[in-house]
This record gives sequence, structure tokens and C-alpha cells, in this order.
Amino acid sequence: MTLSMVENGSRLEGTLEYDTDLFDASTISRFIQHFCTLLQGILADPEQRLSDLPLLEQQERHQLLIDWNVPQEQNQFSLDICFPQYFHAQVERTPDSVAAIFEGNQLTYQELHRRVNQLGHYLQCMGAGPEIRIGISMERSLELLIGALAILKVGGTYVPLDPSYPLERLRFMLTDVQVSLLLIQERLRDQLPIDDVAHVVCLDADWPDIEQESAENDISDVQMDNAAYIIYTSGSTGRPKGVVNTHRGLINHLCWRQTAYHLDGTDRVLHKTPMSFDVSVWELVWPLMVGGSIVIAKPQGHLDGHYLVKLIQEQQVTTLHFVPSMLRVFLDEPELERSRSLKHVICGGEALTDDLQERFYASQTAQLYNQYGPAEAAIDATFWTCNNTDSQRTVPIGRPIANTQIYILDEQFQPVPFLVTGELYIGGEGLGRGYLNQPALTAERFMPNPFSAIPGARLYRTGDLGRYLADGTIEFLGRRDHQVKLRGFRIELGEIEAILEEHSAVSGVVVMIREEVVGDKRLVAYVVSKIDEKHVLPDELKRYLGERLPDYMVPSIIIVLDAFPLTPNGKVDRQALPSLHITSQLTAIAPRDEWELQLVNIWQDILNVSPISPTDNFFDLGGHSLLTMRLLARIQQQFNQRLPLTTLFQRATIEGLASVLRQKPDLRPRFPLVGIQPHGSRPPFFCVHPVGGSVLVYLNLARHLHSEQPFYGLQAAGLDGEQAPYTDLVEMARYYVDAIRTIQPHGPYLLGGWSIGGAIAFEMGQQLYRQGQDVASVVLIDSSAASYFDQTIRQSGTDASILVNFLQDAGAVFGQDFTLPDLNVLHVPASEQLQFLLEQAHLQNVFPRDIGIQHIKQRLNVFKANTRAIEGYVPQVYPGDITLLRAEEGAQLFSADPTLGWSALVQGQVRIIDVPGDHYTMFASPQVQVLADRLGITLDAAIEHDETFSEVD
Repeated sequence: MTLSMVENGSRLEGTLEYDTDLFDASTISRFIQHFCTLLQGILADPEQRLSDLPLLEQQERHQLLIDWNVPQEQNQFSLDICFPQYFHAQVERTPDSVAAIFEGNQLTYQELHRRVNQLGHYLQCMGAGPEIRIGISMERSLELLIGALAILKVGGTYVPLDPSYPLERLRFMLTDVQVSLLLIQERLRDQLPIDDVAHVVCLDADWPDIEQESAENDISDVQMDNAAYIIYTSGSTGRPKGVVNTHRGLINHLCWRQTAYHLDGTDRVLHKTPMSFDVSVWELVWPLMVGGSIVIAKPQGHLDGHYLVKLIQEQQVTTLHFVPSMLRVFLDEPELERSRSLKHVICGGEALTDDLQERFYASQTAQLYNQYGPAEAAIDATFWTCNNTDSQRTVPIGRPIANTQIYILDEQFQPVPFLVTGELYIGGEGLGRGYLNQPALTAERFMPNPFSAIPGARLYRTGDLGRYLADGTIEFLGRRDHQVKLRGFRIELGEIEAILEEHSAVSGVVVMIREEVVGDKRLVAYVVSKIDEKHVLPDELKRYLGERLPDYMVPSIIIVLDAFPLTPNGKVDRQALPSLHITSQLTAIAPRDEWELQLVNIWQDILNVSPISPTDNFFDLGGHSLLTMRLLARIQQQFNQRLPLTTLFQRATIEGLASVLRQKPDLRPRFPLVGIQPHGSRPPFFCVHPVGGSVLVYLNLARHLHSEQPFYGLQAAGLDGEQAPYTDLVEMARYYVDAIRTIQPHGPYLLGGWSIGGAIAFEMGQQLYRQGQDVASVVLIDSSAASYFDQTIRQSGTDASILVNFLQDAGAVFGQDFTLPDLNVLHVPASEQLQFLLEQAHLQNVFPRDIGIQHIKQRLNVFKANTRAIEGYVPQVYPGDITLLRAEEGAQLFSADPTLGWSALVQGQVRIIDVPGDHYTMFASPQVQVLADRLGITLDAAIEHDETFSEVD
């Protein structure tokens, strides 16, 4: 954009040149008008401060302050009636309709109303009434619903206390609220700090006494301005703050919501949000105003996407809420297409991106909505109906809900023009009273409304940034301070920093949100340590924080630094803090079988971490609640079985999960193809297993190739114990050819293999040629075509010696020298030899300890079958070229024929490339880097030489 001014007699004339790709004509016209208004303001009062000069004409100012804040009608709903009256009226209209469903149990409206009234009378006997704060600490259940409704019915203020919170946080909240009456479940009694609570009611254990109370509906004396509930949010001072909301704000929200979405008696709303998050309020009460049903998810069910999909399908849920990060995970569920009952999917809690909106509409027929609002404004303050036609970086948060005003102001509390960023301020019926026991903070954040003629009208200063778009909708642009939203929870980073700074080993701390992969926000703490043993500090600090903060506020990653990077003025340079190239804290251990290999691949993809060892902990590497859902969904896709969430918490390592998978006969990796590195834009490379049948040895090789090079291993049949291993190499190759054509239906193909895998790849090339397919490259990695093979893969000898050879080969593959003690294995009785050798293999870390004899027998059978197959193979002459990557330290064994016997079996050329190391160590570091480089050069040459690659989709 360029502004040019020229003098023309007694006047100045200007021209504004702009890029039409960035601006439209109407926007430029407004810019010019703002500039003219600014100039007129300067002429009118040249002495005033620049910040006080006007930019807006009166018409535009009126539009921003008045026109776009016009009150909306509530239709048939009255704002003078509290929720308990609406609920009672609905009970009289539909007493036998289903009101609530939980885990196979349900209550009709009449049954629910009766229990609510009985509990209400019981609580009144203990002093409950208007403005009495009553704690409720329960897992999701029918009892929780009954408890919350009864508190509202008697006019009390319900205070949700999540039983999963640390004791110290719960103790602070109970003290801050001064709770004298607490509703719990008996099974949680020992987990809660209730010693100082005067009256504790266990709704399950005490129900025989409660149901003796009257069920008459004569207990409600609630008024519109009574407090309805208190929601605690994170506080920058190191302690949480309680937001007090009234029945007036609640009923305004509910009446607007019903007018906007038209719920009726056929609708079912899913209650899955933790009670500590204010969305749970409308989940629990909105359906009961209009005859709908509440479907209550089981405890922790909101973390299990598979369970949610099944629940939605079984209960025909029509309406539910997601924070966008949770919606992203939910859309990955493999059976999502069955959830066709959904009509309303409501998002809020964090920014909704355009790509997520597109993903939603690509698979769903429901309507998607985007909502915005802090707890201080009774749940939501703006709303937007999404569509799949507009494309922009973030989805708008829309316009104000009924009886709510939104102002976007500058630092002088003046409205900013269209498209100019300012801070969001909220006014209207939805505003809460303020913060419990914090009058100074309340006065700071809840200020008089200078734009309202109503006495006592207030504005809430959100700290959020936004701007008006040309049509009057609002775009959310983030925060002006260090408060963040993570998976729907509002977090003051200062609270975490304040608690960390109290730790004796910490001299400095910065906490921030990092998002290095789209949709995967992580809470990260950078600390400067006072102690020398820095490697032990992350685990210690996580434990320390876990005792003081809820799980969602504990950083998933803690990075210890020697010092913070600083800006020239001495402040911490946040932009210079290290990125999240997370690695294992221990020396990386290679996967030891197929289960571990495939789990490593899944973890690396989900966590964006590499390398990962089987002993690494999922949560220590940055795993969190949403990533657990993705992990379990991927395990289901890969192994065709769903692991329960508890399994991940109990066995949070690859080693632990693999031990579970091995014990289940129906949890088998999909053979023969193993996607060691299944992603990338280049043509895939298919690499056949060696004599042992496993492709684990290729893991490091694949990692060192180009990041866009897909690498598929071909694993031997029989390793799973379900198939019989192939003893005919030609049949084996045919099986593998069929498999690779499911990934790549047509050539040109890139084939390879190590040891006998090279011979199998050679035969696959023969078969593909006979099928009319193009084979661009066959790469033989230290593979011999001679009629004799190394003794480690020969069939001759006793059963015991074959087993020893098998274990020595297995050990050598992973850099472990398998040696026998002085006791000769032949002196061990034949019936005990296998057990004896297996124990030795466990001691020498050749196999994980939970791999038993049956598993070893399966591997041994594959070893024998592959040996038999290669000994019986009679190769034919190959019509093309091959490449031989030859181990330098073994080449002297075949000095008579440098091609290791292949020159007599190909019509074309045998290209020989030597690689450092021997037959096994060529796959170990640092030799594997050279092997990968030379394999990569070979594949590049094949791709460039074969022009038909450009025709392959």
C-alpha cells in the first residue's frame, strides 16, 4: 500500500495505491475516511495527544457500539423465571418421558423430579438455601445430575470440585468457598480432604435416608440475582480464582440457546464435559427445559473416542460439545460414519481452524457451530453457524448472543475501526458477579460500562484480542497476556510459573504453549536449575506439580536450561527458547520384535518424537489426554482391537503395551507388509526380511533415508503363529508380490532385501517382469547367490545346534553377542534344551523377558523354513540390472566372484557398491548411515532413469 500526496494550488490531493490481492475497494475506502477523520481531528485541536485523536465517523461509531449489539428476542421464554421453575413445568408436560440415561439406567422426568425434591428437602434440613455454597465432588453419574439440580432447586450455589484434582488444590477451593455442605460418592470419601467440612452427604450410601424426605415441589425460593454456581479458573498469582455466576446470567444463556438451536423432546444431549468446565452447566440443564434427554458419559469416557462414537450410536445422541482439539481427534475415529444421529456439534473453548471445519464437513452431515465466551460471562458470549464454503485461517466467533454486548476497544477504551485489532469487552445480562473473595481483581476486570445508559451496567475486560470483519462478525486473534486456552481449559501460565519458582531446585522458569505440529498444542516449561543433577529434575518437577495442580496444568514437557536467552534489554527472549526436538533421556534401544516396531512407528507419528525406545514413557514424551485417544485409535487400526484407556495408564511404555498385545491371539500385526516409514512423496521401497523373518533390522536404515522415502518391510509368514511359514521361495515371493501390489498396483517397483531377502527380492523381480510390470531397481544387500551359505543359516546339525545358530543370528541382528556358558548345551536333556537356551537369551537381552517358549518356537520354525526355502531355490536368469551393496569385511570370502555369484544370473549389469562393516555391523551406527546414503543414491538413480515414475500416481 502506497499513499502519494501532491500539492495542487491551495489544496493537497492524494492517491492510495494498493494490492487487490490483499485489500478490497470498500476496505480502502474506509481507510481513506479514517485518515480524513484523523486529519480533521488534528485541525480541530492540534494540541491533543495522538492517542486521543478520532478515527471513526459518527455513523461507523454508532454501528460498532449500537447496531451490532441490538438485543435479540427470546421468543416464548421469560427472563424472569429461574431454571427450577422451567424444569418443574416440563415435568408436568412430559412426566413419563426419559430425562436422563447413564450406563444402562434411566430416569423419567417424574422420577428425576421426585429424587431432586427429596434431596432438596434433605439439604434444607442441613441449612441449604439461597446463597449457601454447596460443594459437589462426584464422578459423572445420575447422582451428580440429581445433586446439581437439587442445589439449584433450593437456591443454593453449587461449586464443582473435580475429584481428580490434587488434594492441595481441592483443600484450597474448599477453604476459599467456605463450604459447610459437600455432596460426594462413598467410593471417593477417602480421596477427598473433607475433615473440616461440617456436613458430608454421600448420595449413594445415604440415599435410604434421603428418600424418606418429601417429594413435594415446595422447596424453591430462588431469585434471579442469587448465585447459581461458582467455576474455578486458573489464577496468575499461583492460586485459582472462583467466578460467581447468577441465575439471571444462566437463564439468559439457556433461553438464547434454545431460541438459536430449537431443541425438542426428540433430542438427546451428551453430557461428557467435566463439571469444572462451565460447558457442563448447559449440558446438564438445557435439555430439561424442553423435554429432551441427557445421555451421561461414563467417568473418563470423554477421553475415549471409540467409546464416545459407540455411545452416540447406541443412544442416538443429537447434540454435543467439543473443544476443537478434541474434535480433531474424534474425527479420526474409524467408525465415526455410524454416528448419523448427530444434528448439532458445538465447538468452543479454543480457536476453531478452517482446516478442521473442512474436515468436519467432509465426513459429517450435522451442523457445526463455533462459540466464544469466558466463565465470567455465563458460558458463551458470541456464536457462529459454520459453513463449508468460506475459507479463512480461523473460523469467526460470530456475533453477540441475546442481551449481550461486545465492544472491541483500544488502550484508551475507544472502539477500533473495522479490521483493526483491539481487546474484547463484554457487557449485558450474562456477566457474573466477579471473583469470590477477590474484590480488587473484580474491580480491575469488571468495570463500569461507558457506553450504556443503564445504571450500574458493567463491562468485563476479557484480555482477548479480536477485530470486526466487514459484515459485523468477530474474528478471535488470541490473548494480550500470558493466559492461554488448552483443550478447552483456561490456564494462567503465571500460576504454573509461580508454583515452579517455589521449588528449591529452580532458579528461573518460563511456561508457554508450543504448537510445532498443527492441532497439537503442548504446555512446556523451561527451567533454569540450581542443582547439578539436571537429568532428574523434569520427573521431580512433574511429580511436584502433580501434587498441586490439575493434570491439564502440568506441563507435558519440562526442558532444563543452563540459562535463559535474553533480549538486549535483559528480558527472557521467548522466541529464542529451544524448540521441541524431544528425545529419550536414555540411550535409545531398538525395538525387539514386530509389536514393539509397529508401536514405535505409531508413537513417533503421534508424538512427533524420534527416536523412541521401548522403555520410554508415553506421558514423559509429551503425551496428553487427546494424544491418548489418537494412540488408542491407531492401535485399533493397526491391530484390529481396542485397548482400554486404563491399559495405557498402567503400561505407559512401548514395552508394556507390547506385552499386552503379545498375550492376545487376536491382536496381531498385519502381515506381511510392515510400514516402517509409510509416509512420503517418493515411490515406496519394498525390502524383504532376512533368514530370521523379522524386518526390525531395517528400522535404523529407514530412519537414515530421505524423509520423503516410504519404506515397507516384508515380514515372513509364520511369525504370528497363525500362518504356516513358506518353505518354497517361489511361493513366498508370489505371496509378497501380491502384498506389495495392494500398496502399489503398478510399476515401476523398487525392490530389495538383505541376506536371503535379496534372493527373495530377486525372485519377486522375475515374477513382476513376467506379469508385464516394470521393475526399476533390485537392490541386494550383502546377499549371495552361491549354493552355500554362512553356517548360521544352514539346516544341517542337531536341533540344539540349529537353535544355537538361530539365537546367535537373532542376537547379531541387534548387536548382541549370544554366547553359551561353559556348560555344553548337548549335555542338557533334549526336553530342557529349549528352555535352557531361552533363559540364556533373556539374560543376554536377545529377546524381551515376556517372550515365552511358544513365541520362540514360532520364530525358530520360520528360521528353519527360510533356510529350507533358500537351499531349494533354483534361480532363473533375470532380464535386467541389479545392484549389490556388499559388506567390505566379508568380501574376501568371495574373492573368486566379486558379484557373490549374481553375474551368472543376470542379463544386464551387476553394480557393486561396498559398505563399511560386516554382514551384521553394516546395519549398526555409524556404518548404517553410509549404507543409507548409498542405498539412497541407488534409488535416486533408478527413479531418475525410469521415466515411467512420472506416470505413477
